[in-house]
Amino acid sequence: MADLGNKILDFVKSGEKRAKEIVNFFSDEASERTIKRHLKKLVEQKRLEKKSGQGREVYYSKTEISIPDHLDSKKEADEEEANELIEKIEKALENNSISLGLLFSEFDSFCGNNKNILFNDKIENKFIEIFDEVIEKYKNSNSRSRLSYVSFFTATDHLLKNSLKGRGHKNLKKDLNKRLPQLKEVCLNKEITLLSDSIDIVDIGQGEPDSIFSIILHLRPEEARKIFPKLIKDRDINTELLLSHSQILYSLSDETGRLKKQIKEKIRNSNEEEKKRLNNFWKSFETQVLDIQ
Repeated sequence: MADLGNKILDFVKSGEKRAKEIVNFFSDEASERTIKRHLKKLVEQKRLEKKSGQGREVYYSKTEISIPDHLDSKKEADEEEANELIEKIEKALENNSISLGLLFSEFDSFCGNNKNILFNDKIENKFIEIFDEVIEKYKNSNSRSRLSYVSFFTATDHLLKNSLKGRGHKNLKKDLNKRLPQLKEVCLNKEITLLSDSIDIVDIGQGEPDSIFSIILHLRPEEARKIFPKLIKDRDINTELLLSHSQILYSLSDETGRLKKQIKEKIRNSNEEEKKRLNNFWKSFETQVLDIQ
């Protein structure tokens, strides 16, 4: 559960948080007892500070992230502009407009350049409705038209990462967690090529590797680790992209040991092409990731 401790730390670094606020935010991942145990451990390790008073506990970080306004490249979004963009996407989806790709690209840029665009429950609910529709359309589209949806998933990843740092809507993480089965289904479907070498999606949008797997990785690292070896085996995925994800997922020695064991198990039940992918990845992982850790 080291992931949860690190996620709590990131969440609190954005500004002091009440214990109740932290428990509510991570309630879809762990029990109140487990969350408070992590808080106690973070305080004991002096990674968090705790102050009590007036019947409440407040946690804050000594290394609280506070970037001066003139140095912070992300700004507060204009609420009217955010609403207008969401409404444009709703209408384009309803009409199957050919402008969807451009709108998603604009949305990706907007989410990447602003701290938060989901200002209230109404706009967050609209976004989740759009997310559900996009997932379904994406699954049922051909490989060429799927490219138009890539920027939307990158935008979602921006929103999620901001939320995990305490700069987004309080319900976004929970709502995306409810959709984890759909995200995993799409990610593991061999017929859906989002991460394939045959479609060059790296450097689209903000220049980050764009994928549904990134959302799973930031949402639930443990779930991402479970499906990661299967991705290597079953999908013809860009090796650099896999290595980028692996550096986040397997930063500890016990985690890398588990990955090695998982890959060996996959190799035993693989055809020659799958074995080649698994072996090639592991060689690259050893030389490009383990050697620099």
